[in-house]
Amino acid sequence: MVTTASLSSSALRERREVSILYLYLLRAVYLLIGIGMGIQVWPGIFHHDHVELMRSVTRSMLAGMTLLMFVGVRYPLQMLPLLFFEFAWKAIWLLSFAVPLYLGNQLGPDELASVQACLIGVIVVPIAIPWKYAFNHYILRHGDRWKYLPVEVAARQGVVDHHADGNAEKERARDEDVDQVWR
Repeated sequence: MVTTASLSSSALRERREVSILYLYLLRAVYLLIGIGMGIQVWPGIFHHDHVELMRSVTRSMLAGMTLLMFVGVRYPLQMLPLLFFEFAWKAIWLLSFAVPLYLGNQLGPDELASVQACLIGVIVVPIAIPWKYAFNHYILRHGDRWKYLPVEVAARQGVVDHHADGNAEKERARDEDVDQVWR
């Protein structure tokens, strides 16, 4: 059992930042996408004749995504970029391909089924994403550094891993000063 005493201050902030309801909603979405897409994709992975190159690439990519969706059930916040990708590719497909087909009155039954599946993703995924958390962690937070940081400079700026000695005060100071190092 994980107690609050065993968590770092940054992990505690992250836990409080997203409600348990959102975490369960995210888990449900990962599970829904993983199972729903998996039912459609995996039979084509195991049983197929010669398949066009790009169709085989697409099937393989979607199969990999289904596996990662199950990782999202366990780590819903860490796997948010997967949901961003899910939303992005579906929105791009709808706008770039489905809308012109619709306007040209060329939507067949296969295209219509894809439109319905993509619309579900484009509607459900944005509802499930905790946007405040996403904005804080993917827009406002500094990215990883781009160059080597010598150990002595990192130590001077408080970026040394203090988990080994369990010094919570140094860890808290490091969390507060981390913005200076990642610029």
